[in-house]
Amino acid sequence: MSSTALLSSETARDNDPELDRMALLRSEADLTALGGTHVDYLEPVIHRYFAS
Repeated sequence: MSSTALLSSETARDNDPELDRMALLRSEADLTALGGTHVDYLEPVIHRYFAS
């Protein structure tokens, strides 16, 4: 089953998808380029990861 079909069937059953969008980040700038909302702890985690 394709991811699009799975998303449609889960949405039809009133299940909200948790991981319907994922992105790989290569720098901190990629996070701001994503736009939209994200969890509040993501920015500090990304900053710490790229700072090391």
